[in-house]
Amino acid sequence: MLTQLELLTKYAPALLLMSLVIGGVYNIGVVFGAGQLDFLYFLSYLDHINSALMSTGVFVLAIFIVYAFGLMLAPVASKMAARLRFDRFKVRVSARALAAFVLLFFVACDQAWRLGLTPRLFTGENTAFFFFVTAAVLAMKFFAYPEIQSAVLASLFAVWAALGLGLNWVHFAQQGEGPRLYIESDGRIVAKGVKAFSEFAIVVDEQNTIVVIRSKDIRKIIVSNEPPPGFEPAKAAPENKQ
Repeated sequence: MLTQLELLTKYAPALLLMSLVIGGVYNIGVVFGAGQLDFLYFLSYLDHINSALMSTGVFVLAIFIVYAFGLMLAPVASKMAARLRFDRFKVRVSARALAAFVLLFFVACDQAWRLGLTPRLFTGENTAFFFFVTAAVLAMKFFAYPEIQSAVLASLFAVWAALGLGLNWVHFAQQGEGPRLYIESDGRIVAKGVKAFSEFAIVVDEQNTIVVIRSKDIRKIIVSNEPPPGFEPAKAAPENKQ
């Protein structure tokens, strides 16, 4: 029986490939969500790799954090299970059954909301988080019981979650209340969010307008709660009044 570390080493090439796929799907979702389809052909292998490091890196880190907590709580949980005789109820749920239950639960909640029976439980960000948690559970199941169906379904849920996050990136940026990004390029822009690619960057400014600028024109980005000294954003041209 391979240990978790040996499994991770054995499947490292597959994990890297999956990271590139997730990064690419996230990038495509951002471009589609921002309505900038004309710039889709600018996506490069470098963009895929950079996005994979951000999206999949966080995902893998979350898995290890959950797994570490599981290792710490396992001795206590096993003693409690033995005392309460939970060992009599050992059930090994298949990955397909778990995935089917998650999808049916998601569809049932969505239909209940559409019929006005319940409040909306799954918005864009909630759906992505829900799918990422499912992917993490399936990935942990794979490391516990190496089965190809667990790996395939975990990858599928991770891709869905990445696509959802990409499509809702503009919405997340527009709703952001945190520090602003002060961009110095040909002009000066106060941004709520920036998604930089190798050739261009999609910017959501303080007026919730989507602006596309060339990445090579960005000289400096300052993250701050207050405008830097001497920073004056470019003013919009006044409208002609008749």
